[in-house]
Amino acid sequence: MRETFPQGSVIFCDDIRQEIGGKSSFMGTYFDQIYVGTDFPAVIPKLCVFITFIESIDAKPRKVTINLFLPGDAEDAPSGRAIMPFDEILPRSSRKTATGKDAKKIIGRLAVTFSPLNLKQAGELRVVASHENGELELGKIEIVYDPKVFASPMAVNAKARDGAKSADQDSAHLSDRA
Repeated sequence: MRETFPQGSVIFCDDIRQEIGGKSSFMGTYFDQIYVGTDFPAVIPKLCVFITFIESIDAKPRKVTINLFLPGDAEDAPSGRAIMPFDEILPRSSRKTATGKDAKKIIGRLAVTFSPLNLKQAGELRVVASHENGELELGKIEIVYDPKVFASPMAVNAKARDGAKSADQDSAHLSDRA
């Protein structure tokens, strides 16, 4: 079967841990929805997003911009943005696989941590890759209010935080780990 490019994926979880032997462990993995048990605005203490972008090695991708849209973000104003500099990495990369075969694809991986994640409203958290040939939605997850969910410690109402700024004044902190 012939692979089509570009392609990618996203894992949403509470924590990403680097293990011995180069492995990564994803703790508290989410699937279709993240439930928040408080009214909005709300705060999730930490959310990790593990992003994979794959392109044909022959496409010679330059820079791929990863945009992270929180619920309520405008299409031209993501809450987070990171660059995968393929144009800098590709010239230094081997064009052979570990088994000596010709490489067919180049893979970029990025771990992003929102800590805290300030949410103004319910809706979709989306991850979109922009590159010279267009855009590709890599993944999304729905942020859902459900009063039956136990709110602490996963999420707290932003208005109830002691001495903290309102969620409108606070912005999500974006840090990337490679």
